[in-house]
Amino acid sequence: MENKNIKFCDSPLWNVSSFAIDKQPDFSSCFQKTVLIWIPILILFIYSPISVGISFRNKNLPLGYSWRFLTKLLFTLLLIGVEIVNFFIYLIESLNSREVYVVNFVKPVILIISYMYVILLMYIFNRNRQKFSIVLTTFWTTLIFSYSVILRSKILNYDSQK
Repeated sequence: MENKNIKFCDSPLWNVSSFAIDKQPDFSSCFQKTVLIWIPILILFIYSPISVGISFRNKNLPLGYSWRFLTKLLFTLLLIGVEIVNFFIYLIESLNSREVYVVNFVKPVILIISYMYVILLMYIFNRNRQKFSIVLTTFWTTLIFSYSVILRSKILNYDSQK
């Protein structure tokens, strides 16, 4: 059995030189896999109890399962599936590698838990006749912004490898 080197990240969390020296500054891989992903999730978990509490004050009959609700549910389930695939890809890569990075396993697990929590919130809000949630809108907006920064970084890395 070979000895594996286990680290949290594959790069430093914050790389000052990439901002000071490079023509196109970029966040480190570790920063992208942790901070950029955790910010939307923290927003979701911090502000959702307030939103749920306000939602439970409304005592109307629940909404039916509309096509919008089912579409949001389907896309969230697809995102869960993508993160499960990512988890197993990282698992297979770690079995074939000498170095194992914990962040590659933590990120999909945290996202899966968050997406499951989003499904629960969607159900609660639908049950309490709330068609719109500022918490979920803020979560999805910040997550899209975070992934756009990650996508930019991947495009820059791809162009530099050519």
